[in-house]
Parts: sequence; structure tokens; C-alpha cells
Amino acid sequence: MSTEAIAGTLESDLRLLSSEARRADGLASQLTGWLSGPEHPQIKEAAERAILRLRSFGARDDGLEHLRNSKDVLRPFVMAIESKSSKLICLSLVSVQKLVAADAIGLDGLLVVIQDIELVEKMHDEAVQLKVLQTALTLMQSTMLAQNEEGIAMVLGTCFRLLANSKNTDSVTNTAAATVRQAVALVFDHVLVEMEQMGSSSLLETALPAPSEPSSAKGPETPRGSKSPRGNGTTNAALKLLDDLCMMATASEGMLKWLKAPTLPRPFVLDLLDFVLGNSAAVFRTMPAFEHALLVRVCQLLITQLQNLLDPTCEPALQSADLKIVLRVVRTVLRHFYRQLKTKCGVFIETLLAGTSSSCSLWQRISVMQVMRQLCADAYFLHFLFVTYDAKEECKLMALHQMVQRFAEIVDRVTWVTPEAPQDDDAVNAVAMLYHNKAHGKEWSLDSDYGSAPAETGAAYLAMLAIDCLLNVVAALEKLTDVAVEGTVVTPDASTVGGKQEVDKDIASGMCQTTWKIVLNALSQLLARCSSEEIILQLLKGYQSFTQALGVLELKEARDAFLASLCSFALSSKMAEDADLDLPMSPASVSSPSDRDSSNAVAKGASSKAPLGLPSDASEGVVLTPKNVHALRTLFNIAHRLHHLLGPAWVLVLDILNTLDRILQSPRTTTQEISNSSTMGARPSDLAILSTAASQLFESTRDMSTDAVISIMTALMQVSTKMVPEAAKQPGQPKLYALVRMVEVVLTNLQRIDQLWPIFLSHVMELLAHAKTSIRNAAVDALAKAVVGALSHVNAVTDADTDKGESRQAPTVGHSSGDISSSSTEMSPSAVEGMLLMAIEKLYKEDRELDVQMGLLRVVLQVLQRHGEQLTTAWVSVLELLSVVPQAEEADTVQLAFQSVQLLCSDYMSSLPVQHLRRCVEVAALYGSQQADVNVSLTSISLLWNASDLLGKLYTKARSSSRSSLELELVPNGNSGSPGAQLDSEQYQELVRLLYGALQGISSTDIRSEVRNCAVRTLFAVVVSQGNRMSSELWDECLWEILFPLLRSVHHMSVTSSREETKGEVLGRLRGVSVKMLMHHSRNSEQKQWDETLVLALSGMGRLLRAHLPLLVPMQAFPQGWEELMLVVESSMAGGRKEVALAAIAVITTLMQAHGTTKAVSRSMWKRAMRAMDVGVEAAASPQCMVPLQARLELVNAIGQLNSAMHEVFEEDDMRQLFRWLTKFLNNPYSEDDQLVPAGTLPPVQKAAFALFPSLVPLQPPELWPELLDSLVQLLKPHLLEGQQHQQLQQQLQQQLQQQQRQGSFNARGPAAPSSNNNSLHRPALSSLSMERALEILLLLYKESAPWQARASMFCPLVRILGKCMATRYTAYGEGLWRAAAAVFNSIVNCGLPAVNMAYTDHEQEPPKAAWQCLAEVFEWFLLGTKVVALDSVATAELLEAAAAVETGTSASEGAEAAASETEATAAAAAAVTSDAAVSADEASQASADVTASDRQTADLTPVTAPVTAESQSQPAAPIVRPSSETTRIDLTSASLPQPAASTSKPPSSNPSRRSSRNPSRDPSFTGALGDTEQSNSDAELEASVVDTLTDGVLTSCSHAPEDVRRRLIGVLDQAITRPKDRHIPNSAAGIRFSHTCLRKLYVVSSRGLQDQGAGTCLLEVAQLTYPVLLARYSTILTAYSQHIQRSTEGKDRLQLDETLCVLEVCSAMKIAPAVADAAAQSSSQQQVLQLCRQLSGKDRERSHLLCLYGTLCSCINSKEHRVRELVQDVLQLAGVELGLVAEPAVDGQVAS
Repeated sequence: MSTEAIAGTLESDLRLLSSEARRADGLASQLTGWLSGPEHPQIKEAAERAILRLRSFGARDDGLEHLRNSKDVLRPFVMAIESKSSKLICLSLVSVQKLVAADAIGLDGLLVVIQDIELVEKMHDEAVQLKVLQTALTLMQSTMLAQNEEGIAMVLGTCFRLLANSKNTDSVTNTAAATVRQAVALVFDHVLVEMEQMGSSSLLETALPAPSEPSSAKGPETPRGSKSPRGNGTTNAALKLLDDLCMMATASEGMLKWLKAPTLPRPFVLDLLDFVLGNSAAVFRTMPAFEHALLVRVCQLLITQLQNLLDPTCEPALQSADLKIVLRVVRTVLRHFYRQLKTKCGVFIETLLAGTSSSCSLWQRISVMQVMRQLCADAYFLHFLFVTYDAKEECKLMALHQMVQRFAEIVDRVTWVTPEAPQDDDAVNAVAMLYHNKAHGKEWSLDSDYGSAPAETGAAYLAMLAIDCLLNVVAALEKLTDVAVEGTVVTPDASTVGGKQEVDKDIASGMCQTTWKIVLNALSQLLARCSSEEIILQLLKGYQSFTQALGVLELKEARDAFLASLCSFALSSKMAEDADLDLPMSPASVSSPSDRDSSNAVAKGASSKAPLGLPSDASEGVVLTPKNVHALRTLFNIAHRLHHLLGPAWVLVLDILNTLDRILQSPRTTTQEISNSSTMGARPSDLAILSTAASQLFESTRDMSTDAVISIMTALMQVSTKMVPEAAKQPGQPKLYALVRMVEVVLTNLQRIDQLWPIFLSHVMELLAHAKTSIRNAAVDALAKAVVGALSHVNAVTDADTDKGESRQAPTVGHSSGDISSSSTEMSPSAVEGMLLMAIEKLYKEDRELDVQMGLLRVVLQVLQRHGEQLTTAWVSVLELLSVVPQAEEADTVQLAFQSVQLLCSDYMSSLPVQHLRRCVEVAALYGSQQADVNVSLTSISLLWNASDLLGKLYTKARSSSRSSLELELVPNGNSGSPGAQLDSEQYQELVRLLYGALQGISSTDIRSEVRNCAVRTLFAVVVSQGNRMSSELWDECLWEILFPLLRSVHHMSVTSSREETKGEVLGRLRGVSVKMLMHHSRNSEQKQWDETLVLALSGMGRLLRAHLPLLVPMQAFPQGWEELMLVVESSMAGGRKEVALAAIAVITTLMQAHGTTKAVSRSMWKRAMRAMDVGVEAAASPQCMVPLQARLELVNAIGQLNSAMHEVFEEDDMRQLFRWLTKFLNNPYSEDDQLVPAGTLPPVQKAAFALFPSLVPLQPPELWPELLDSLVQLLKPHLLEGQQHQQLQQQLQQQLQQQQRQGSFNARGPAAPSSNNNSLHRPALSSLSMERALEILLLLYKESAPWQARASMFCPLVRILGKCMATRYTAYGEGLWRAAAAVFNSIVNCGLPAVNMAYTDHEQEPPKAAWQCLAEVFEWFLLGTKVVALDSVATAELLEAAAAVETGTSASEGAEAAASETEATAAAAAAVTSDAAVSADEASQASADVTASDRQTADLTPVTAPVTAESQSQPAAPIVRPSSETTRIDLTSASLPQPAASTSKPPSSNPSRRSSRNPSRDPSFTGALGDTEQSNSDAELEASVVDTLTDGVLTSCSHAPEDVRRRLIGVLDQAITRPKDRHIPNSAAGIRFSHTCLRKLYVVSSRGLQDQGAGTCLLEVAQLTYPVLLARYSTILTAYSQHIQRSTEGKDRLQLDETLCVLEVCSAMKIAPAVADAAAQSSSQQQVLQLCRQLSGKDRERSHLLCLYGTLCSCINSKEHRVRELVQDVLQLAGVELGLVAEPAVDGQVAS
């Protein structure tokens, strides 16, 4: 802090002090004037002077020095301290602390302050006392005061006195205690600082004397009272302080001379002394004065106190705290100053050991043992004790030995067993509980738990401390051993005793020799008794540490004793009996007999007292207790640490591991915890850990030395030999644990395989000679693992070295890791390879059992599967071994060996040298010709196929590499790292001929069909794949000498072979039993088998030609070959065998798809293929077809494929041929073996053929379109439906008769049912569904794709055939043909009429009369039902009459005579109405019209007054009628109209059968249709759409139509109004709507006279022709109604009333053009009237029709129906308006609906 800052702070404090002095003065004068005194004003004045003085110091550079020497600044604070005001004293002490901290007070000032503090300390003000303690601590930190002994004594005395004053408060006392501790520590810290300043710091780094030269046990001592050398003030103060502390610890009362303070409590003083010794240990170790004080004063004090406190007569309540603190000081002294203590250390040890004797009380022993536990943890302290006392013969004190012995005695008292007393398990359990609580943080405490706990718990805690002491000794010995072996080590503990520590190995060995028997006895006894996991872990940790130390120090006797004891705890004898095993015994080479006796004597409790958690019943399995598990883990750890030192003792470890493995393999083995919880299902984690640990032990052998590994292998062989007899007795496959571990060791140490392989192989050969099969199998498995694993490592090392650029022969097997010493020479990979596989070859060739040979073959297979790519010289042994196997003709060995052959040929042939390729092909062919197994032969043929591909690749590779000279030098040497063999042309040809010869020999000589077929398939596949590499000579040889002769012979055998069922042939013998081929029903005859071969031959030939046709066509003999192939193909397609036909079809389709559009296929070849196809189609589409369905479908698909592939190059004849083929299939879709097709579906052949038609769109020329469309037209044969209906009627009648016979209600007098023959009922080729499909395709082609010329030329045929289909509504109403035809007709007319008109207009020809005539006929057929004949057979009429008779008979039997009469009357009335309508239709004009949707929306003529009914709502709206220009004479009085029949009750005389045939209700196909209102409405809309086509499509485009055709079309519309009921849709409402629609359509056609004359001449002409027909029809309807009025029968005929209302509504809304009206005015008077009316009205439209119908309208005025009267009145009023008699009404007439 700077002077200015200090001055500023002091100035503030002085101002505060001055202010406080002034306030204190005023208050004192008012209350107690005598208390204030005259000093307070002086303090104020002194403070002001000090402020002025500080201001003068602030500007100087040496201001701090002047401040330190100035008394004026310090005076006000001293005066304030001397005052009796607590406030002023506290403020002054705070300022003094700041001055001291800033070193701004000189020594004199400090002494003045200290003297004033001594005066102030006597005040009993708490605040003042606390400030005094703070100031004292600040003063002790001053370096200036540190040199003044007197000042230090005064400050410390003040602190001590405040602490000793019992009248002070607790806060003051506690603060004083802390201040004393810190002040004392500061005194010794000043000593260290002084040492450093004096250059004595080097003493801190001075090394201690070597342990080998310890000081004398009886070192010189300084007598008590002699003067020790003294130093300066700081040192003297520290020594005097130490003397006073020792005096306080000795004397109970009195005054200290130097501190001038009373004594403090002994525990506090001893604690303070322990604090000083622990924190200032360097002072006592480096300065002689302090070392002398330590030896003379401190040690003597501690020894005296300790001996007094360890007196058995001491009371624990009074002396326990003192003993505890004394022991803590002793511990500190021994840990930090044992080298300075010299003989005093022995005195302390003897005293402590005396305190652990049984003569002392329990609390004393526990207190001492707690200290001993901490001392035993210091390894270097134990080392010092042993060197100082135990290692010297002249010394009577055996410090380390006696300590360990005393600990063991305490432990033995817990586990002591005598014949008189039973085992005290309670004591062991108590110790275990203490360890358990300690592990969970609840350690037993002497202070808190001793008084309340029972004596047994205290004794258990004492034993626990003894156990910890033993374990700490063991840990210390292990640490010392590591230091002795590794050299001088600097540890954290070394710093407490003065530097680096050195331990001699002999000393460490001596310490272990001294203690191991005692430790082993104690630990083994305790481990045998305890079961708690916490204590077990601690004990086993001691086992491990001591064993490792003994092993490192090469103390074999002690090591083996510990190891044997540990093995006894790992797996006990009782457990071995339950597992049917023997415990391992120590080998004779491990220790001498005497050593063994001593070891057994030491570990006597280990084998007899080890309590294990074993089940009472052996059937429960072996239960491993935690003790067993942890002992095994400890054994593993020891084996890892001492692997290079065990030697023959490995037998102990490996025998235990063998026992453990057998226990782990048992499914009932578990741990104790799992067994108690009864969960035996899952494998406990402890067992898995043990298994893993055992495996890791052997994996770690790679880091061991060669000698250690050889020792392990030898020990494993001994254990395995020992266990073989017992393993042979076990059922099933035994597991030889030692043998498996030998394999692991070999694989882990492949760098030493040359030394380990002889040991392993000799043991394997010994096992292969065993009489038990299971033992031999185990040996084979071990051999396989060893060989495969060794090769894996070899290849891995080779690959790694190859990646680095090293050569193949350079690397060696394995790389030693660490410091493993090996004298062997490492082998090369090829040498290892040869050594391993040569051994297998020799073992196989020896006369051994079959199971051994099978096992050796499996070994070879594994080698090839995993390492075949890397094999080099081993191929010779492998091929030689595989070639020997087929000679024995044993199926098992052949099958197993063939797996290796298969792997060799498929995966590794590419890496074989050239000289081995031929041998490989020969071996594959050898397995293909063997007769032991058919599957092997089949697979071998596929291997030859793969071999051919490989040869081609190698040949191609050689050709590509020939361009580079560098690559030519790469001669394959068979190494795995080589790029593989390369073949030149000569080598390739030779190998391919060899392969073809092998295939030919198998296919020609083998009698097995499977093998023959496989050979044929493979032969063609090989030729196809190798064709590009084959020369022309080789092609000639293959085609004309092999392939085509093969095809001829196979076809000949397929045709001429027998069809009789044959039994399976004998394929061979397996284990003495004949094996027969399983025959499927599709291959159970000789012909079927040859058919399969023919299929393969055809398929192969097709693939061959598809792949190489351009290469083969130029050959001279190819035309003859093509002809021969086509002969076989057409014969196969027509033969009636499915697979053969499919194969033949595929030959043509695949070839044409691939080469049809190329030059490879000439026109002659194509024509020959078409002839072959035509033969197949004729056979497949004939009525007596025998070709299967699948073949016919494939043939149809082939047609489509040919069209898709060659459509661009087709000629006209080709397209016509396709049309003919599809037509044949459509006309004959069935064969004799086809199943019935479900209703509503097409036959598969028809479905496929129809699907092809849209794709047959001819590109060029367009003249083919009519032929395409005509081919579809030829499929429309509606007359076939009549024959189908006849069959349906016959079937229906038979079902009715059978039902009545079953019910017993059939009348015997009824008519007999006609006989029928079921055989005559056949499936129709063209059904309604098929014709509907033809219509869909026809419309698609005609509308979307056909050119307009084709549409024009085909319009008339299409319309005519569509009309015939539409007419089937009257003969087969239930079929959907007429509906589809009607819809197609509408589309055809709309898109075809423009083309027709265009065609004849462009060619300037006469109008197409034939087309218009055809249209008129179609409309008459569909709308009027003209030329509809009945079912043209007498049998049909008889069937109908029989059906009616059946119905009548059924009704009579039920007694429904009244219902029959009512039905007859209803039928008569309906016939009368129909007759009247027919008469009216005959007299009506021949014209018809239609109504469109747009017209229906624009003209609503429904009267407002008309009631709304269901029928009226369903009727369509009437359009506006336009007059026609055609003139027709009409009598306005309606005298010339025909009269209706007189009586309506008499039925008309007509042919009942004919009427029944025309009535849809009699149609058997229309079952339930009469009640289907939805269908009827749909049919009515369809019928209305045809009318729309007539009026809006035909009559609007008939400019080229003749007049008679126009009149005929109009007549169809007029006649449809009076169409008989049996021609209507089977629904009364639909018939009414249709007649109203036709009435309104007449008005619509007549109202078209106002169009522009230039563009609408045709419309005007049609309107003029229609208008007279409309007047005649309306007049007829009104006249008929007026006659009913006169006869008073009005209202009885509902239909007539509706028609009358409809006519009146149309008349009221109707307006026509004058030109149309003139066409109806025949007389001059009528014309004059019309002219007069036109002059009066002057409008474009007029109502002249009302004048023409005036008389008829007047006759209806008397109608009783109010709606008729109202409409007639409105119409007559409009007539008056037309004549000018009345004014035009305000509202126009109502629009008809």
C-alpha cells in the first residue's frame, strides 16, 4: 500500500476517533462527569495534530519511514487505548491493525501497543477482548516483532490468558483458542523463514542416512536439564514456547514463566503440540535444537503420559480423551520423526504393543489399535522397524514380527476353535457387520458407541482393527516389493520423512519371510469362517497382494502355499464332489515334501473349515458362493501378474480353471444370490465374468515369454490327459477344456507355432486314436480351430505386409510383442501353410475311422471357406485329398468333400495357377460322373458352367493384357497376392473342349433324367456365354455336331416315347438302403420326362440364337438349320403339350423381339416363322382344339409381342394375318379341357385377344382400317342371343318342373315338359359380354384412331350391325348388348355423319342414300320394334306355352281362381288400349322428332293449374315447336281422322306366342327387371338419347338425305307416340314419358323454321315436313278424347287424359314460322285466312295451328275435366287473338313441362 493511501486511511480513522472523543466528552459531562476525565479533549487535540502530521508525510518519498518513526501519529491511538471507553478502544485497535499490517509502526511503538493491550485485556468487555485477539494475531504476523522474544512472549501471554480465563464468554474463549493455534503456528513459521534467510534451507533437502546403515539402537541421549544450543530471538521464542507447552502438558496447575500465563487443559495442549509437530516437521528434522527438544522433552513427555494412560486401572470415562490425544501425538511423532527418534521408536512400539495385550482394557486396546492401523499403512515406517530391529540379531526387539504376531493373535481369538468350545460364529458375524457398516459409511466409533454397545461389538471392532492392520502390513510389503524391484521411487509418503526412499530386495524378502506364515494362517482361518462379501473382498485383496509380492521376490514356498490356499477357497472339495470332479493337487516339482507339510500346516483351516453355499441335494446343481467367485477372480489376477514365474505351478491354476469350466457348463450352476432368489433361468453376471476372465487369461499369453507359454501348454496337456478317461464316460459330446485352451494358446502365440505345434499335434493324434467316438470328434474340432485360426493370422500378417509393399515370401508369421524372449526362428507363411495342411492330408490317408475322415474333410472345407483365396503351396495337398474321396463311393464322404470342390470351383478357381486349372476341372467332372449321390452330380454340372465363365474371363484378361509388355511379364506363380491366371488362345481352347467333353459325356451316358436335363441346360448356357470368344471352327463343331443333333434326337424321343406311368429309378445306395427318385405326377412318364428335356433344348436354342444370330446367319448351313428349327417349333405348338408349346412359342417371340427389325432376320426367315405361327394358331383356335389354355394364352400374347416388336416393318399381308389370328381366337375361345367361366366374365383367351385389338392400329396403308373394323364387326352376332335365350327358357322350365315335383303340387293333367338333351347345351363362343367388349373396342378405334375415310366407308355396316344389336331389346331385354349398342350408336352417328357428308361432298357424288336408308331402318328397329321376329323355332313357342301352363296349374292348385279372373280382365283391357294405339299409329303421318336437353330447359309447357303427380314429375319438358314447310291437307273438322275401336274390353286377336316374344316381361333373361325402377329409368334415358340422336343429330344433318328418307325418319318419331305397350320399357311411367317426349319432339322439329335460310335450309325443310304430321297427330288425340266425352267415358282412360293435356299445353305455347304454316294450308280459303291473320298481327311467329285445330278444340270444351276445360279456353282465346277478335293477354301462355 502506498504512503498516500495509508495516510488517507489513517486520516479518516483519526477524524472518526476525534469525533467519537468529542461525543464521549459531552455525554460524560452530562451524566457522569467524573468518568470522562480530562483526557478526551487531549485525544481530540492529538488526533488533529496527527492529521496535520500525516499531511506533511504524504508528499514525501520516504513518508512511510517518517510515519514509522513518528510518535505523533501513534499517540492518539495509544491514548484512546489507555482510555476506559470501549468505543474508543475498539476504534484505536482497528487503526493499529491497519498500521501493523502496513508496517507503519516501529518496534518501540509495537511494544507500547503490546503493553497497552496487556492493560486492556483485563476489561470484561466482549468487543474489546475480541479486538484484542485480532490485534494480537496481527502483531504475530509482523516480521519486526518476530525478532523480539519479549514481544512475542507478551502477545502469546495475552492470548493464553484470555483463553485460560474461565469468566470470558464462549465466543471469546473459542476465538482465543483459534488465535492461540494460529499464533503458535506463526512462531514456527517465522523460524522457517529465518532459516531460509540465513541460508539454512539446504538442510531441508539433506538426505537421510541409508537404511542399511541405521543408527545405533542405543543412541546418545541429552540428559534432562542440560542446556541445548540456542539461536536468535525467533528460535529462542519457539524453543521457549515448546518448553512451556511441555510444561503445561506435564503440570496440572501453575504459572508459566515465559508466557506468564496459567496452564491450559492437557488435551488442548497436547492437541496444540500435535498441530505443531505435524505442520512444522521440517523444523524438528533440520534444526538440532529442535531435534534435541523433541527427543528430550516431547518424547519423554509422550512416553510417560502413554505409560500412565495405558495402566489397566485407568478409568475410561476420565482418561479416554487424554489417551486418544496422546496416541495421536505419538502417531504424529512416529510417522514424521521415526528416523530422528532412533531408540525412542522402539520404546514407543513396545509401549503400544503392551497396550494391545489382553491385560489392558478393551477401550485401551481399541485406542492403541486405531493408531497401529495407521502406522501399519506406512510402508517405509515398517521398513525402518525391520531394518532397525528385526534385521539385527543383537537387537532383542522384533518390532515387525511382534506387531504382526500380535495382530494375528487378536484375529485368532475371533476364529479360535477348540474341541471344548464350538465355533463362535457370532463373533465372525459381528466383524462382518462392522465391515458392512463401514462400507456404507457407518464406521463404529469408540467415543460414541463404546458406552452403549455390548462387549461383543467392542471385541469385534478390535478384531476388525487387527484385520486392517494385517492387510495394511500386506499392502506395505507389496509396495516395498515394487520399490525394491523397480528401484528408487519418490512417493508422496517419502516427503514426510525427508526425501527419496530406497529399499533393498533382500530386506523386502526378509520382511516377507518373517511374516508370511503368520499372515497366511490368520487370513486363511478368517476366510474359512466368514461369509460376508465385504470382508471377503478385503481378505482376498490381501491374498493377492502377498502372493504377488512373494512371486516377485521368488519365494516359491510361500507363493505356492498362498496359491494352494487360495485354490482351496476357489473350489472346495465338497463342491468338487457335487460336480463329480477332483480338486487340483500341487505338483511334486512345485515344493519339497517338507515345504508341502509346512504349507498344509499353515493352511490347515482352509480345506476343512471353508463354509460354502452348497445345496443339500446334489440334483439342485452347484452353487458358487461369493467367496468362491471372488477367490477365482483373485486367482485370475495372480496368474496375470506372475505368469512368467509360476512354471510348473501352472498345473494348480489350470486344474482349477478346468474344474471351473465344467461347473460353468452345467445348466444348473448358479451363484448363491441367484439361488436364493429362485431365478435359475438367466445366467448370472458373476458366471459370465468368470468365464470372460478365464478366456482373457489365455489371451494374455501373447505377451508372455516363450518358456511361460511352453509351461502352460505342457500343463494343459497334462490336465487334458488326466480328464480324458472321465470325459469318455460322459454321455454326448464331451468338452475337453484343456484341449480347447491349448487351441487358444496356439492361436494366440502363432509367432511361436513351430515350438507349440508339435506339443499340440502329438496330443491330437493321441486323442484321434482313442476308442470313444466323442473323444475323436473333440480332437477333430480342436484341430479344425487350430488350423483355421492359424491360417487366419498368417493371412492377416501377409496382407498387412503386402499393403506395405513387401514381397510375398518376405514376411514371417507373428510378431513378438513386449520383451518376450524367443530363441526360435519364425516361419514363413508358405511354410506354416504346408505344415498345417500336410498334416491333415497324412491323417486322412491313414487307416482311420469314418468319423475321423468326415471330420478331416470338414476341416478342409473350413480352410477353403475362410482362407481359400490366400492358399499357395497348399493347393497340391487339397486337390490330392479331394481326388481320393470319390474312389470309395461313400455317399457321406462324397457329399462332404464335394462342398469343398464346389467352393474351390466357384470362389477360388480364379486365383489358381494355370497348371492347377486343368486338375480342378477334372476333379469337378469326377464328382459329376459319380453314382453315389445325384445332387452332387447336378451341382457339379453347374460348377462346370461356372468354370466356363471363369475361363472366358481369364482369356479376355490375357487378351487385354497383351497390349502391355509390362503386364506380360507378370507370370502367375500361384501366390494369393497375384492377380490370377491368364490364358492364351491355345490354353483357352483346350480347357473349353475339355469342359464340353465333360458335359457331353454326362448328358449322353447318364440314365438319370435330372442329370441329363441339367447337362443339356448347362451345355446351351455355356455355348451362349462363350460364343463371342469361340472361333468359327468351334462354332461349326458345336452347332452341327452337338446342338442340332441333340435337338433332333430329343424331339424324336419326346414324340415317340411311352406315356405309361413309370416308377422312380434307383439313384444309388445310402448306408445300404436303395434311394429312389421321387416322381411328380407331371414327370411320371417317359414322354413327360423327355418333354422336359425338349423344353430345355428349345429354350437353350432360343437363347443361343437370340444372343448370336447375327454371327450365325452368314454360315453356309444356317438355312437348313432354321428350317429344321421351325419344323420342331410348329410341331411342338400343335402337339397339345403345354410346356413344349410354351417353349416353342418363346423361341419365335424372343428371336423376333431381338432381331425382327434387324438385317439378321431375312424376309424368308420371317415368312417361315409366320407359317409356323399359323400352324400353331390353327391348332389352338380350331373347334376341336386340344391345346391347353395356358399355351393358347401364350400364343395370343405372342401375337401382341410380334406386333409390338415388328409393327414398323409389317406389310399388309402381315397385318391381315394378325387380324385373322385374333378373329379365330375370338370365335373359338374354348377347348375341351377348359373350365367353366364364371358368369359376367370373359373367357381368358377372348379377354387377351380383345386386349390386343387397340394395339393393332395400322400405320400404313390406311386401307387396312376397314379390314380392322370389319374384323370387329364380324364378331357382332346378335342372333346368337336367341339361341342362348332358348336354352335359358328350357333350363328355367326344367327347374320349375323339378321344384313342383319335389313339392308334390304339380298337376298330372298339365302339359308335359319338352324333352331336352343336356349334351346339346354348350358354351357360346360369342356371348353378350364378349359382343359388348367388341363394341367398346370398335367405338374406341372408330372415334379416336380411324381416319375420316375409314369412318365414312364403314358407317353403313357399323350402323346396320348396331341396329341389329339394338333390336335385341325386344328379344333379350335382360342382356346388356342392346344398351351398349345404343350408346355406341349415338357416338358413331355423331362422329360418322360428318365424315359421310365430307366424303361424298369432296368427291362430288350423289348423296349417300344407302347410309340414310340404313339409319331409318335402325331407328325403326329400335324405337318401333319393326321386323322383330319371334324366337324362330317351334320349340320356343312350345316352351312358352308350357311355362304358362305350369304357372296356371300352380295357381289352380293354390285355389286362386278369383285372382286368375282379375288377371285375365286386366290383360284384356291392356290389349284394347294397345289396339287403339296401334290403329292411331297406322293412320298417323310417317315422321318423328326428338327432344334435346337444351330444348327441355328452354320450354316448360306444364300448365299452372295441373296437379303435380308422380307421373307428371317424371315426364320430360316439351320443347318449342317450329312449323314445317311441307304442305298437307288437314280437315279442320277432323272428319277424316280415324275412329277408335267401339269397345275397349274385347282383347285384340293376335298371336299370343308372338306377343309374348316381343314383351320384355316374358324375356327369361329379364328376371326381376320389371321391379327394377332404377334400371327402367336408366333404359328410358338411353332410349331418349337415341331420340335425341334422331332429332338433333340426324334431322339436323340430313341435307344430302332424300325426301322419302326424311319423311321416314319423321314418321318414326310420330309412330313412336302410339307404340304398343309391349314395346315400351317395362315400366308404365317410362312409357308415358316416352310418348310425351315424342309429342314435344314433333313440336321442336316443327319450330325450326326461323333459322337463317342460308345455313338452315335443311332445318326449314324438315320443319315443313314435320308440321302436317304434328297437326294430324294432335287432331287425332283431341278427336279421340272428344269421342270419349260424347260417350260419357271421359276420365276412365288415364293415359288418354295425359296425352290430351300434353297436346293442349303444347298448342297453347306453340308458335311457328309463316313458312312452316304455309306448308299445311292446302285450300285457298285457308291461305286467305292465314294472310289476313298475318296482316293483323305482323309477327314473325303465329298460331295458325290453332285455326287448323279449331273444330277439334271446340269439341273438347264440354269436358268434365276442369283442367281440359281451362286449357281449351286458353287455347280458344289465343285463337281469337290470332284472328284479331280479342286483345293479346297480358301474360303469355304457360309453358308445358
